[in-house]
Amino acid sequence: MKLGVMSALFAGRTLEDVCDYIADVGLGAIELPVGAWPGKPYFDPKKVLGSKKEQERINALLKDHGLICSALAVHGNPVHPEKGFAKKHHDDFITAVELAPKLGTDIVITFSGCPGGSKQDRTPNWVTCPWPNDFLEIQKYQWDTVLVPYWAAQAKFAAKHGVRIAWEPHPGFTVYNG
Repeated sequence: MKLGVMSALFAGRTLEDVCDYIADVGLGAIELPVGAWPGKPYFDPKKVLGSKKEQERINALLKDHGLICSALAVHGNPVHPEKGFAKKHHDDFITAVELAPKLGTDIVITFSGCPGGSKQDRTPNWVTCPWPNDFLEIQKYQWDTVLVPYWAAQAKFAAKHGVRIAWEPHPGFTVYNG
């Protein structure tokens, strides 16, 4: 096992500088941010996906620093009730899944997301209890109509690329505790 860091916290620095620092403090792995809320601070994932030369450059940079790419980070809400918002996070997730094997990892980290409480909602609705019954109906809608169908399809897509999806449990999202 190698200790590593989620490198989005170094946004504003170059990937080379970040790798220097991570290697200097004795860590062996880096989690690379590639979209949604962590952003794309080091490179454009779509461009890297389409460029063998860029993939080789990033892989060589990591190797030269004694680092592995432990995961790609694309923490987002692809089930957000605002369709345009959801699509941006979904598209970033798809790119991350396709890019992960090319950067030497089989893990993409994200959030489960949080849908609205009904088809009419425009904002996520985070329900943490099944009672009164209104909350139970919201949870049924979120899980049965939105989350399970969405993530079942994404799991199949990821499996085709040899990638595992890791959800970070986080307050405000449907999967919020371990």
